[in-house]
Order: sequence, then structure tokens, then C-alpha cells
Amino acid sequence: MPIDSATWHCGSGTQWTVEPDGIVLWNVEKRMRLPLYYPQAAVWDLFSRGDSYERVIRKVAAIAWLDSGAAEQLVRESLSQWTEAGFLVSEVGHG
Repeated sequence: MPIDSATWHCGSGTQWTVEPDGIVLWNVEKRMRLPLYYPQAAVWDLFSRGDSYERVIRKVAAIAWLDSGAAEQLVRESLSQWTEAGFLVSEVGHG
């Protein structure tokens, strides 16, 4: 899957809230709850604001003091976890 050209949005029934320790994803229909802590919560927040894959990597590298390779690995692992659980859905752009 070419994740660098995809756009991302919440999966069906997914909601999220900001809490003192991070962000919590939840889906009442699927009876699922997933707490996210820093820096993974930042990854979710950046995608929820519509940032591109490359921009998220650059921002995560800066705010979490990671090199670009480690930031990309964090982003890829997060996206994989969230899409497998159905919290996040990708749409690959055509054009």
C-alpha cells in the first residue's frame, strides 16, 4: 500500500477524545478502546488535522527528537495498528 500518497480519516464508528495523559480512541459499536500516549498521540493528532504522511514524519521527528528513520518507523507502526483495528481508514489518491 502506498501510504505516502494516501489520505486518512476515522473508520466507521471511531471517535476520539483528548485526555490529560494523551488521546483515547474508541468505538462503541466494536466495543474497542485504545489509549495513545506521547509521541503516538501526536501522530494521531497530526493525521486528524489533515497533514500529509511526509509532513507528519517531519513534525514527529522534530517534536519527539527522533531521526527521520525512527520517526517514519513510528508513523508506519501506528498507521498499521490503527488501520488493522479499524480506527483509521486510508484512501489512496488518484491522479
